[in-house]
Amino acid sequence: MISGVITTNSKKKTLASYYRPPNRTDNEYLEYTQNEFNCLKNSTKKNILIIGGDFNIPDINWEHNIQPNHLSSKQRCKPIPDIGNSDHDIVLLDTSIKAQKPKPVKLEIQLCKITNIDEIQNEVRLFAEIFNQKTFSNTENMWKYFKENIIKIIDQKVPTKMTTTKFTRPWINTNIKRLIRRKQKAYKKSRKTRKKRDRDRYKYLQQQTQMEIRKARKVYE
Repeated sequence: MISGVITTNSKKKTLASYYRPPNRTDNEYLEYTQNEFNCLKNSTKKNILIIGGDFNIPDINWEHNIQPNHLSSKQRCKPIPDIGNSDHDIVLLDTSIKAQKPKPVKLEIQLCKITNIDEIQNEVRLFAEIFNQKTFSNTENMWKYFKENIIKIIDQKVPTKMTTTKFTRPWINTNIKRLIRRKQKAYKKSRKTRKKRDRDRYKYLQQQTQMEIRKARKVYE
């Protein structure tokens, strides 16, 4: 049996696939299978558990023995008629799964555009004078000293900022942000005044904003 876990926005679902050879009916194999199912069940107690595969159990009437443990799946689980000369019933289970988008991680980025290059050059010149006067026992120590000091200069002279953990849309430029602010301002005003003129202005800005976002996204992609 193989299994995997799918994480959705609502709940985790464990999908397992199992095959039992028709000739394996001995107690040792059945006990092993039972222990395997129990381990899977105990390790995923809070998950929705879906087990499929070929059990080779022809004595079960699947039309009257389909009882999913999750209400959302109960009405959508049904057997499919035999295909060709096969002696198997296929059980169709329709479930809704939506992948969970991972939350962005905060990263520190360097703001090179607003960096004072002259200050960095002065610091590098001072370091170069000190570096040329030092002696090193081997190349590795020389490289380590050089690298540490250059990184130190960068950390001191290059400003940084942390990225946001919100989901960003890189095609949203400055003009679109300005339009969004104007739209939000118009919305608040229309809610406050209840005038048709203000409401029409808000709808106009809403349409303009949507149009500009679609254009920018199309160009970006």
